[in-house]
Parts: sequence; C-alpha cells; structure tokens
Amino acid sequence: MSSVFTYNAKFQVLICERCETCVRPNRKGQTRHLYNHPHYVKGEELKKLLALFESYQLNPGNHQNVPRAPVPVIRGLKMHNAVKCGHCDSHPISVSARFVAKHVSKEHRVVPKDQVKGRDWRKVSAQTFFAETAHRQYFEVRNDLPPSVDVRMEGEFDEGRRAFFRRLADDELAFEAQTSTGSGVVGEFDAHKSEAIPWLDRTGIECHLRGLPKTQVLASYRLPQAGDQSPDLKLALIVEATGAVLASAHHAALPAADSKLS
Repeated sequence: MSSVFTYNAKFQVLICERCETCVRPNRKGQTRHLYNHPHYVKGEELKKLLALFESYQLNPGNHQNVPRAPVPVIRGLKMHNAVKCGHCDSHPISVSARFVAKHVSKEHRVVPKDQVKGRDWRKVSAQTFFAETAHRQYFEVRNDLPPSVDVRMEGEFDEGRRAFFRRLADDELAFEAQTSTGSGVVGEFDAHKSEAIPWLDRTGIECHLRGLPKTQVLASYRLPQAGDQSPDLKLALIVEATGAVLASAHHAALPAADSKLS
C-alpha cells in the first residue's frame, strides 16, 4: 500500500499516485484519506502508514509552497487543461475560462468581448496539490522543463522496490491465466472446503487476506519455475540448484522408486 505514496521533498508534500492528489498535512486529513475509497485502510496498517507520514516534513498547506513560475510536471499529480491571465505574472490560473475572463475584465479593464487570446489570456497545462475546493490552487507546469531531481520515494520504497511490485503484479496476471477453479477470492475461513489450521486463524491473517484475489496471494510466494521468463534470474538459478541437490540427496538416501521425501 505505501508504494502508492510519494514524498516530494522540494515542495514538502505527500502525493497519492492512486488518487492523483496530495494528502492533507495533518493526521485528521490523512486518516480520512486512508480510511475511504479507494484505500479502505484500517487497523495496524493504518497506524503504520500514519506513523510513516509523521516522519515527513510536510508543508502546512496554506498555499505558501504553490509555485509562482512554471515548473516541470510533478509525477503523480493529475494534469488539467487550464487558462491563465495574460497580464499577471503567475495567477490566476483556472480550469474555468469564464473565471479568468471575469478577472481580466475586473482587474485589467478589458471586457470579455474585447479580450484576445495570447494577450489577455492563454491556455496552459496545470496541476494542483490538493483537490478539495477550499485548498485548490492551480500552478503552471511544462513538459519541456527538466524533471525535478528533488523528489524521493517514501521510506525505503526506492525504484528497485517499485520494480519489484510491478513484477509481482505481472506474476499475478500470469498466475491468473493458469488457474481458473474456485471463486478466485479469499473469503471467510469457514467458507472454504479445505480445513483451516486453528493457530493460523489466531494470527489474525484472515482480516488481511479476506477479499484478495487468490491469484495475488499465490503469486506473492510462488517460486520461479524452469523455463520462466523471469527477471529474477539469480533466484531462479538458486531454486533450480536447490531442487537438484534435494533430489540427489533423496535418491541417494532412499533408492526405492516409490519412496517419498517428507
């Protein structure tokens, strides 16, 4: 879950890439964001994420950190087609052309019928840190500017770990293609035909697995098989070598053809 959150050190904001907006810099706003759609995070995972968020130095969110000049596109934030006043250095920028036209008419004494594109207003690409109306303020972004180098992933989730989760998602899709039996979703322990081990129920794992696709659970611990086109070549070689050693030891210790290694 934490892999969808990015801490931008330059602007001191916490970006939710799934929602394409920033999380509010206070515990109440963070709790509400995690608790509701599309995250539905509760219990211990909620506590861990809130503790992680507290470790970041977040801007108070009072528009002080809103860029005044065009900046590179900030990854994770939603892009908007917007209109910018041609007479002001930075703001206002709005997705409403009517709002900017009223601004130009009131502040710069050019009535809407006399306003000219390129002189009184122009179209721009824009982003905003927060989606809520009370905290929304657009700023101009440009694709031709070099990306910011002052962006880092939260905690230890660097690009390597992001690549790992992408491979895990690929494994899930591959496993789904191989399995077609059952409902495909983990339900209550009592709902399964197979017998659940009592101590496993006491661990509380049920609340973490309930609702997950079975293919995702299986793919999370599936070892690479011979012939897999897997980027984890070293892991595949280790598994293959370990299997060969165990098979050799098994045959050496139990030469009978019908013997089993337990």
